[in-house]
Amino acid sequence: MSTATIGQVTRERDEQIITGDRELVGQMQRIQFTIGDHALEIEPMQPVGGAHPAPGEEPFGANVSLES
Repeated sequence: MSTATIGQVTRERDEQIITGDRELVGQMQRIQFTIGDHALEIEPMQPVGGAHPAPGEEPFGANVSLES
């Protein structure tokens, strides 16, 4: 009896690879959110208006904070 293959691997190995890859994608997503959380901790979001300050307010971007 022959073993079913997908490409050059058995069906079982294919399922292992797909499961592992899905776990890696989940890790990447968690990593991206963690990096974003760290970035917001370093440089919190600006009040309403952000890069478009209200009349009379000076513009303030992350570059200003990081240069100080």
